[in-house]
Amino acid sequence: MKIAIIGAGNIGTHFAISFASMGYEVRICSPRYKEISKHLELVDEKDGLLKTAKIALVSDDMRACLCGANMIFITTPAQIADEICARILPFISSSSSICFAPGGSGAEFAFKPCLEKGAKIYALQRVPSIARLVKYGKRLWASKPRARLFISCLGGAKNDDFLEVLGRVFDCEVIFLKDFLNISLASSNAILHTARLFVIFKGFKEGKFYDTLPLFYENWDDESSELFLALDDELGSICKALSDFDLSGVKSIKEHYESQNIKELSAKIRSIPAFKGLKTPAVFVKNKGYKPDFSSRYFVADFDYGLEVLVGISQFLGLNTPKMREVLSWYKCFNIASKSFNFTTYEIKNKNTFVDFYKKYSYIY
Repeated sequence: MKIAIIGAGNIGTHFAISFASMGYEVRICSPRYKEISKHLELVDEKDGLLKTAKIALVSDDMRACLCGANMIFITTPAQIADEICARILPFISSSSSICFAPGGSGAEFAFKPCLEKGAKIYALQRVPSIARLVKYGKRLWASKPRARLFISCLGGAKNDDFLEVLGRVFDCEVIFLKDFLNISLASSNAILHTARLFVIFKGFKEGKFYDTLPLFYENWDDESSELFLALDDELGSICKALSDFDLSGVKSIKEHYESQNIKELSAKIRSIPAFKGLKTPAVFVKNKGYKPDFSSRYFVADFDYGLEVLVGISQFLGLNTPKMREVLSWYKCFNIASKSFNFTTYEIKNKNTFVDFYKKYSYIY
């Protein structure tokens, strides 16, 4: 199996190391290819070497990276999904298999041209591990892999050989979910990051600076948990309204974090080892202090291509999702996004066209 990985951030580098260290031919496509070594390292928290991997090709030439690839992993930010689709489309055929790592953020709509060429599109509900680059293009740290990975497919029958390889590479059980919306609606970051950012920065206005900011997860508070749970309740109402689909694979936040109330959830999030030390996305201005870093993926991806998608779906369904709308409206007041997800771009105009998309390209079994 030959693996093409588009993007060389935390997730892309983790996938490259994981597959290459198991003997698979791996090619990385990135505009920053000159900064990426063909010899990558996985290290522990003390920079101790755990695993090495030799990469077959590092390039920004999409043709060279995709030629003969059995699997194409898309790990780039949601806001460039249209651009990535346009770049890979000339090299896609009915034998192509593409996988979003992770799914969500409406990427499946952007990749509709690939589906129309007969390609299969997979998506992971969540990534196998939390990964952090220690040195870009060279060294990475990753947490212990999840015990189970959930995946789904659009555009044809699933490839059991690929699922078996995925499980072996990440040493986990791979569970296939029949309805792709189990991936699209498991938007953990779209309600996790947005809830936290709203609570931290709800008093922000232009010209305001902060002397200090809390750590994003280690200082997680009950107010953040309360809003996180409220957003999750609204997400649950969206799932319930989509009764044409089996969405049992979308687990509530209480179930996912094994927490039954606000206090337990706060304690759980603060205690997760892989979250330790992560800072709130902010920019430091000398002699003034900190202000929100609106260029961070926590803002761009999770508001403009996360919460925006969920609110759009709720509108199709005629649902009242006041907390989602409040948080999204707060963000939009800053008017800093050059663009955001828009269903009409993909000719999705109402509930019927939304549902029809998933039915047309649904997994064949």
